[in-house]
Amino acid sequence: MGWLKMFGLMVVALIAAVIVIVILAELPWFHLITGWMIIGLLAVWALAFYDIWRRADMSGVSIAIWSVAIILLPFLGTIAYAIARPSADKITYRGDAPID
Repeated sequence: MGWLKMFGLMVVALIAAVIVIVILAELPWFHLITGWMIIGLLAVWALAFYDIWRRADMSGVSIAIWSVAIILLPFLGTIAYAIARPSADKITYRGDAPID
């Protein structure tokens, strides 16, 4: 598919999304759902930030880079950290007892 067609589809999708949001914003329960979604996203963002600062297996530079990425790009930075984060059995946290 050519880049012009792809760009056109993206513009149409963006316009459709704006129309749907405007229609949904008129519903009385939309603000309640939006508020709960924002609270959930803030919780995920805060937990990712907490996880970064608690890890003992990351250097100070890595912690700083991930922190800046999550602060500047909250949604994308958090998703990138969740994808790049190793599995739980490979992570050591500050304050944990050493594994024998």
